[in-house]
Amino acid sequence: MEVKSYNDLIKTIVEKVDLIDYLQRDGVHLKPSPQGATCLCMFHKEKTPSFHIFSDTQSFYCFGCHKSGNILTYVMNKNGLDFKSAVSLLAEQYNITQELSPEEKAYNEKLKQSYRATEVLGKFFEEEFRKLPDLHIAKKMITDRGLGYNAVRYGYAPEDTSKLIKFLSPYIKKKEFTPKILNELGFLLQGKNGPYIPLRNRLMFYFQNRDDKIEGFTGRALTEYDTKNRKYVNSSNSIIFQKSREIYNLNQARKHIRNENSVYLVEGQFDVAAMIEAGYQNVIAISGTALDKHHIEKINMIFKDSSNAKYILCLDDDFAGQKASRAVFEKNPNIQRKLYITVVPNGKDPCEYLGKDKTKKLNEPILYLDYIFNQLKDEYVKNKETDPYNVINEFGSLLAKVPDVLLRESYIQKLSTFTLIPNNVIKQIIGGVDSKSIEILKDLESLKDIQLAEGNYFDKALVYYSHNRNSIPKVYLEKFPEEYQKVLKQLTELKVITPMSLDKNNPIASRLIKNLETPIPNSELEDSTDIQTHYITLVKFGIKDYQKAKEEKMNLLFKQALENAKTPEEIKNAFEILN
Repeated sequence: MEVKSYNDLIKTIVEKVDLIDYLQRDGVHLKPSPQGATCLCMFHKEKTPSFHIFSDTQSFYCFGCHKSGNILTYVMNKNGLDFKSAVSLLAEQYNITQELSPEEKAYNEKLKQSYRATEVLGKFFEEEFRKLPDLHIAKKMITDRGLGYNAVRYGYAPEDTSKLIKFLSPYIKKKEFTPKILNELGFLLQGKNGPYIPLRNRLMFYFQNRDDKIEGFTGRALTEYDTKNRKYVNSSNSIIFQKSREIYNLNQARKHIRNENSVYLVEGQFDVAAMIEAGYQNVIAISGTALDKHHIEKINMIFKDSSNAKYILCLDDDFAGQKASRAVFEKNPNIQRKLYITVVPNGKDPCEYLGKDKTKKLNEPILYLDYIFNQLKDEYVKNKETDPYNVINEFGSLLAKVPDVLLRESYIQKLSTFTLIPNNVIKQIIGGVDSKSIEILKDLESLKDIQLAEGNYFDKALVYYSHNRNSIPKVYLEKFPEEYQKVLKQLTELKVITPMSLDKNNPIASRLIKNLETPIPNSELEDSTDIQTHYITLVKFGIKDYQKAKEEKMNLLFKQALENAKTPEEIKNAFEILN
């Protein structure tokens, strides 16, 4: 069946695919009910069926975990897919195709050629690796670490690049892909003396998508000279590869992450191989890039229950590793409650520790905040300190990066119990009266007489103040003009900031509301990335808090309407509440 547009494709899937039939084919044991069917929920553990399928609306709802939706939502949640991937999967399963424009056909052809090129390259590198003697430097780089050849996919780019050119020629002649595609993927570059292949004498690692298609490669240097010049050579960013978005080994780890509801985060490919051989299958590497929201979104979709999932840091216990762990914590507030760490003994990395002795086990993961807190406590006791200021100040600098009020308050209480310093005193100490806060507030005083409508400086500072209100003395608050004092006092009392929580009648607050609803562009914040971070974090945290309350109210109304529904029309009206 062919449809004209993407919207038609989605509509056809929803109308054509019977949800009960699909669930039965998916191996779900269903019990018939007057409204359709019931079963044990596949998204959370339960003993009594609370998952309901409604035939009239082709929808489902779980009264246990409150997941709801249609066939597309089910496929997304069940398989850890994004919306487009779920549409593609169902379209393929039910042989539904979309009529494409010339531009879309050209894009798909380019996509097809790119994947075909990486498939052929992957085959070549793998064959070359297989031919190598065990004493070759590429294989010894693996075996000298105590590793075998099968945990992850290995390849070898030979010193003689003419081998690769000869191997690729038949495929280019048959027009399976073009030299231009190879150039865009970063495998055939143009130099001063003509085209050349940048991959030579390198151990190759493969980046693969969820369907195991190769998206790109990274080549590890094998000689001291190459290591000094360029330790790793990566595929170019292209239609199928974006280095900053890639997650190494996610294709293999996916099902294990789902089963374990946890994921180990390591630094490099050899660490991944060592972990797998030691029995830790739910392991990935964010190779050379910082973990960010895009990676987290990908991983969150895989977890069976993201609310109770664990991100387990397993990085080197050196300065660089500690710095990387801290960055993951500070830059990703949405996983701070779920972030754990396992410290590899003896200051080694996972590969050094597990590579040559597979019987060894990693330490039990603990919450990252507990790990830092315990470290500081041990140091305090070890050094026989009597003044708790340092431990409060150091741990407080970490807590300042925690927008989750309950989480922050619970650790302030722990700190208070350990140091015997009252909570309110700790809150005054945390962060201190830092020079940046004083500088911003002094600058504000000097700007009192300037026309403010043209800029966002005051708005930035108001938000900055609200984020650091416990570290700025009240004396500075009193130096503000009266209209600003009203807003600052209100911000001081707020736990979170949302557009709904400010007084719209106050002109300063109304402009702040406008900026909250339309965040300040990055270009206007180049002078202060810290304020930008605080600003965005506060806004997102506030809106999330508001949406959570709204969702709870909506679920309650929906449940009441559904329980009282007696006709198909009333059931349909109940689902309108969710929409």
